Amino acid sequence: MFVRPMHTIASAAPGSGRVDMSVFSGGFDSTAAEAVIGKDATGDDEVADILASLVDKSMLVADRSGRTMRYRMLETLRLYGAERLGQTGQQAEAQTRDCHLVHYVALTTAARDLQMGQRQVEGDTICLREWDNVRAAIAWATNSGNVQAGDELLAATGNFAFVQLLDEHATWSDRVVANEGTELRRHSRTYHAVAAFAMMAGDWAKVVEYCERGIANCSSPDAVALCRATMIAGYLGQGMIAEAEVSLQQAESMMSTIADPQ
Repeated sequence: MFVRPMHTIASAAPGSGRVDMSVFSGGFDSTAAEAVIGKDATGDDEVADILASLVDKSMLVADRSGRTMRYRMLETLRLYGAERLGQTGQQAEAQTRDCHLVHYVALTTAARDLQMGQRQVEGDTICLREWDNVRAAIAWATNSGNVQAGDELLAATGNFAFVQLLDEHATWSDRVVANEGTELRRHSRTYHAVAAFAMMAGDWAKVVEYCERGIANCSSPDAVALCRATMIAGYLGQGMIAEAEVSLQQAESMMSTIADPQ
């Protein structure tokens, strides 16, 4: 049954959408497809036509059970497509994977905004549904040296990962902050993610160290407040009561000035 789809992928020209679809992991919707292959579209209906064509050819499976149509590529075809994507040339592959990365940075950032307000369940659902794509995006950001995009993705998904006990986020955060040679100022939330998972591991000195780095970067008031609050645990874990009290006062002072999300 795979002969025809394999032949179709093999004969597809770079940028046709058939090869580019292999960047997705765990499924995607038409908006994500537009973000990745829309750069090659010549008409408003082209992306929809490509998706319909691939479903007809059994290269994509369409899931109509939810509110939004989602698509997934059979794993055998996805791996083959990824191999073909790697043969399109370094620049072409990078462009496709960068489009995927940018889309999921924007999507998870929007999901985080929902999680911080009254639509937390909706934001959590988005992250759970797209976690395989988040995993692929952060891997590309790390491997390609796109520290800024990786930092933004980590900042957007840190709280969610901590609550859901997705400890692979700790490994991602460690990899991003380990590259201290760059002049880029990382988001305070990235340092907080490292500190939060260090707290779970009982590494109290690391909690304080990375909270201090997050405070020094001062990316946003709410992120700094989180670092100050988490640093309390780091001090208490080391028996540093006076330092914990000072950090508590500072956290309370900062949080009182931050408006609740609407």
